[in-house]
Amino acid sequence: MASENPYVNKVQTADGTVIMDISSDTVTPNKVLNGETFHDRSGAPQTGSVITHNVYDGLDSTSSSDALSANQGKILNDKLNRTNYSMTPASGVTLRIVSIKKRAEIATGYIEVAMTGNAGADIGTIDTGARPSATIYFPAWRANTYELLGIISISSTGVAHYYPNSSAPSGSSIQIASAVSYVVG
Repeated sequence: MASENPYVNKVQTADGTVIMDISSDTVTPNKVLNGETFHDRSGAPQTGSVITHNVYDGLDSTSSSDALSANQGKILNDKLNRTNYSMTPASGVTLRIVSIKKRAEIATGYIEVAMTGNAGADIGTIDTGARPSATIYFPAWRANTYELLGIISISSTGVAHYYPNSSAPSGSSIQIASAVSYVVG
């Protein structure tokens, strides 16, 4: 003998007109707010289980249960995304490639310039947003052959300087290159 449903999931009149039928409903506890009551397709009472969180549209909350708004997520993403910077060349220097990108507080990139190899020559000035907190030094390589020609420094004021070593060509046009990575000040 089949067991009968003790709950009502369909109501109809004596002539067969259906007034209410929840037998094909698809609602389940994981689709209803926590604590709210409803009846499933059998007519049995159920309680919802979905827990909601407040959505906070700011970056100053210390809540561990509120959700961060999509707007604030975008603001954070924009702050963390790489920002491109450039360099203004010094007189007599031709910028070939300058690619300095900043993500959070770290700048990474590549500098390649064509210039005359004089000692202590300024290469150019790095954009304000990508300047280091203190003077930093990187090897200066001959572009394409990677012969070490000296060092490049970048000061906290953004001035990039080339210091040739004793094997660097003097007075002739050279291309120097350096990969850079540093903390922005």
